[in-house]
Amino acid sequence: MILVIVGFLALALVEIPSLARQKKRRDLIIVASMLGVSLTLSLLLAAGVKLPSPMHLLHSFLESIGLIYH
Repeated sequence: MILVIVGFLALALVEIPSLARQKKRRDLIIVASMLGVSLTLSLLLAAGVKLPSPMHLLHSFLESIGLIYH
């Protein structure tokens, strides 16, 4: 679990300062949000939490709008 945190911290230290220097606020918010969500999911997986597959959600969505195939 420590390696996951160190990896994300290294990624953040590479990406975030350059975006802040370039004053790309929108990109900075998007990168920080994506890092936060992916860190949360990675920590849950590292802790052994069983997460549902996103394909089930996609399948349900496609089925509800009539774009399902067999």
